[in-house]
Amino acid sequence: MPDCVFFGRIVLVGEEKLSFRQALSIFEAMWEEGVSLGVLPPGNLLERIDVDIKIARILNCLKRS
Repeated sequence: MPDCVFFGRIVLVGEEKLSFRQALSIFEAMWEEGVSLGVLPPGNLLERIDVDIKIARILNCLKRS
């Protein structure tokens, strides 16, 4: 993983610990960027949910073994 990640105007360096408020602020900025680019919110939130459910079931079974 790179030491420095660039998200628009936000730069995260190394293993910096973020508070909840800082993380939420970054998430909101990234969400707004996605909305402005037209990729968020996704059109149909339930589209392909069946695939997500199957993957979750498989992962949950693997955790138990």
